[in-house]
Amino acid sequence: MDFDFPAPYDHEVPRRIGEARRQLSPEGVAVLERIIADESGDLEDIIAVMESLPTSDRDALVGISRFFAEAYDA
Repeated sequence: MDFDFPAPYDHEVPRRIGEARRQLSPEGVAVLERIIADESGDLEDIIAVMESLPTSDRDALVGISRFFAEAYDA
């Protein structure tokens, strides 16, 4: 995984992804991979899938998505 973010995001993004993978259920990890790959291009589809996940997975995915947005803005 090669992200082109400025410091400190260049190290923090991969660390947080690894942390999220350890916390999430297998279904949550699959959604995380879709978010990372942006393969669907359809945010509504990802949100719909997230709604079927346990609250802990949803909270973790929302948190990392917000962090990704912060990193992309930097």
